[in-house]
Amino acid sequence: MSLTLALSFAAEPETRTFKVLVAPGEGTSTSAFSRVTDLAATLDKQTYTIRSVEPLRPGAGRSVIVIDFDATSPANHACLVAEALGAMERVRQTPAPLLLVTGPSPLTFFASLAPSRDFSVFAGGDLKALTSECESGRAPKDWVAVPTQMGGITSYSVFGALQTNFASHDAPVRVFWLSEKFADLALWTIGYTEAGCAIFAQTQPCPNGNYTPPFGGIDGVAEADLTFFPIVFGKRDGRRLQSPSRSQLKQAGVLAESTGGFISAVSGKPGDALARALEITSQGVVLTLDGPVTTDGLHPAKAETLKIQSGVSPFVTWQRRFVVNKEGSVKPPLPGLLVPLIVPSGQLTLGSACRAPGSSNGEHTLEITLPTAVVNAPAGQVDIYIEHPNEKRLGRQGFRFERTQGVTKSLCLPLIHANDGTEFRVVVIDRASGWVGATDGVLAATKGGQ
Repeated sequence: MSLTLALSFAAEPETRTFKVLVAPGEGTSTSAFSRVTDLAATLDKQTYTIRSVEPLRPGAGRSVIVIDFDATSPANHACLVAEALGAMERVRQTPAPLLLVTGPSPLTFFASLAPSRDFSVFAGGDLKALTSECESGRAPKDWVAVPTQMGGITSYSVFGALQTNFASHDAPVRVFWLSEKFADLALWTIGYTEAGCAIFAQTQPCPNGNYTPPFGGIDGVAEADLTFFPIVFGKRDGRRLQSPSRSQLKQAGVLAESTGGFISAVSGKPGDALARALEITSQGVVLTLDGPVTTDGLHPAKAETLKIQSGVSPFVTWQRRFVVNKEGSVKPPLPGLLVPLIVPSGQLTLGSACRAPGSSNGEHTLEITLPTAVVNAPAGQVDIYIEHPNEKRLGRQGFRFERTQGVTKSLCLPLIHANDGTEFRVVVIDRASGWVGATDGVLAATKGGQ
């Protein structure tokens, strides 16, 4: 008898409590998800218990905005950033969304303060100037990318890193992905891209070549409980932003459909589409469920269909691919694969009437005046980066200063090998106060020491 009881207890499956987000969308009205007693949940035809249903509270969960330069033509880079910053200005969230980038751009500056502390600084001017550049549709044809580690931060590397970046207490996690193309994600497996698929398909059929859900990376996404909301940009035809093609929408649709999200095609003013998606998803409901773990964390996860059905009018079925993993079994991401975008706290005040240590007569110098808040902040280190986006031969200069509280009011830098009329970009990072300043400029004929 005791042996029978022991075997019975040993056979009990491990269970876990978890949360899912049901966002309003086409065919999904969250009004049908208001009472626990009206709902039923199954995962791979196995019944799960719904513990609670409640509206998504302000401040609950996490939001991520990915600006995908890697999969977007340079003519649309200004529009990507204008969409993100415009929406964040209109729809305030606490905590603020985690703003990430993929790939290099003429609008950003890659910097690293320490190992695994990489970030990209937006240096493209204020939102008004950015919106104007977006609407002009001018492609920066003369832009030369300065070689940085950002070359390895691709769409699919960020996509993969996101899957291991959040814990269960962060749920629900909404990911708003801004891009022209989603093929690399719809076909996603490690190191697998649309270009690779084209080569692979020359010898045999390409996996998921028709972008049919579920896509290749769904197991990892489901285990991380991420919900994707693709923001799809059409390509540029001069100043006109075209509507996304059917192929673009289909690629994005695979990602959204497999994770319980929805797609938004960009139209109207910069920021409209993302602001609308942020507002709609904030009206979603969060369901807390309880049921058996479907992966032990040691073997590859297998995503199955999670269904939530309403038994009263309006009769609605919501579904997505999902994995119930053991608590804490999702491994942390490799360092350096998620690069946040920092928006400068302010513009820099620049001058040239200074003498930098070690500079000679006739050599260009740059004087940077620090804002009062930084001057009065506790003493600390100041990092300054200067690059010349259109002069690859000049490379990048880096400077480090120790700032004394209340004393250091400006800094003077030598600009090596720069000539009159040379364009430059400068980024200043004050570590003690966290202040970041950035601006672009052109060297005038005035030279240091004269």
